[in-house]
Amino acid sequence: LAAGTQLLVTFTYNNKSNLETTGITISSFMPGNGTDGEVMAQGKQYLTLDLTGITDKAEIMTKLSEIKARLDNMTDAEASKQVVFIKGLTSVPSYAFNSWYKLYNITIPAATNIDEWAFYNCSNLTSISLPAATTIGDWAFASCSKLTSVSLPVAEKLGRYVFHQCSALTTVNLPKVKDTKDFIFNYCSNLTTVNLPVLTYINSSTFTYCTGLKTIYLPAVTTLCSTCFFYCSSLTSVSLPAVTRIDNYIFTGCTALTSISLLAPGSITLSVLGIPSSANCDLTLNVDKKPGGSGSPLASGTVWRGFTWKSITYK
Repeated sequence: LAAGTQLLVTFTYNNKSNLETTGITISSFMPGNGTDGEVMAQGKQYLTLDLTGITDKAEIMTKLSEIKARLDNMTDAEASKQVVFIKGLTSVPSYAFNSWYKLYNITIPAATNIDEWAFYNCSNLTSISLPAATTIGDWAFASCSKLTSVSLPVAEKLGRYVFHQCSALTTVNLPKVKDTKDFIFNYCSNLTTVNLPVLTYINSSTFTYCTGLKTIYLPAVTTLCSTCFFYCSSLTSVSLPAVTRIDNYIFTGCTALTSISLLAPGSITLSVLGIPSSANCDLTLNVDKKPGGSGSPLASGTVWRGFTWKSITYK
């Protein structure tokens, strides 16, 4: 073979227990899709497993274990070049890839459901493609400590602790997520970029100890539950144009916070904000919060909701 030739290795089965390699197809691939004819990044190789039509969890787990055995027999350098491509799997069972330490790259194009703990503690997982996944179960990617970027283009529901302790995670793109549980990004200490354009409800402790997060814009969120930005110590700017309810201790430990924008008209229900120093923080409110306005609570000078702010402006 010529240097730099890309390989797709396709496996088929002649019974439930034996893995038989029937051919090697030399092709070019784009990263992440695993489709014949696409160009892969140089040096990558697909390990392709066809689970089309198989729904029995035990049978799925048996076939997956054979792929795991192949990875485990590789050196770390060899395993890092493999892109596991699972064809035809529509629902990833709970614990399916739990603690696969030599899983570096995976794409599962047909999966719509990812059960709880599916990729828990895959400590070397660096890239994942789930273009059809709509539901992500509890702890699904927790402790995937080398995962740096996640894009789930059609996901709508996220369970508890989905990205807990994904300490290398910097960027998440979740354009259709509408329903999340609590502790989603708990201890994602390098998270800097979050795209959640349609989410309306932020559950408790969603961004707890996201110490790398500096700015956040949540355009559709109307409710912030307690401690959702707890000890985001680098957070400087928060823009929440639709928020009408703020629960307890939202900004506790946010010692760098210098700007908050709350532009929803009408009434904003507040509990204990937990702002370390409102005197160092500029506040922007809807114009109806001016003295004599129709909103609630109203500001007076640089005082709003019992706090004295560095400044208050209106839009």
